[in-house]
This record gives sequence, structure tokens and C-alpha cells, in this order.
Amino acid sequence: MEKPAWMSDPLVADIDQQKLDFLQSIVFETRGKNQKELISFLMNLMKTGKLSNISFTEQEMAAIMGAIKTHSTPEELAQINKFMAMRKKK
Repeated sequence: MEKPAWMSDPLVADIDQQKLDFLQSIVFETRGKNQKELISFLMNLMKTGKLSNISFTEQEMAAIMGAIKTHSTPEELAQINKFMAMRKKK
């Protein structure tokens, strides 16, 4: 599998490759899942992240989001913005 462009962006250059690979696996593995499947998958993923001792600082998340947005299509940006808006409401 070819490495996505956002993973080579200078914004994420200082983030551990294991963390970036973990995020990319989320993107790859969630494609095509319905909401019920997605919730189950994400719950298992959180457990895996904890067991693997993978967590992200606010600075890392900001850098990752910046890199992803830089390399996203307008449609993907709309989805990202919608997700971020829902996340802020919680």
C-alpha cells in the first residue's frame, strides 16, 4: 500500500511513524462500514491503542489535521469540517 501524501507532509515529520501508521489503518479499515460496524470497530481500536500505548497530544492532532486538510479534496474537507464541528459540540 502506497503511503498517503499527508503522511509525508512536513507538519507531521516529528510524529512517530507508528502513530501515523495507526491513523492510516483507521482510515483504510473504516471505509464502507455502516454506523453500527464503525462503532464496534472504533471501540476495539481504542482498546488496541491503549494496549499499544498509542496516544496523541493536542499538538500532534493539530499537525495531523493540518496535513490531512492540505492534501484533501473539497469533498473530503467538507466531511472533515463536519466531523470536527460535531466533535466540538460534545
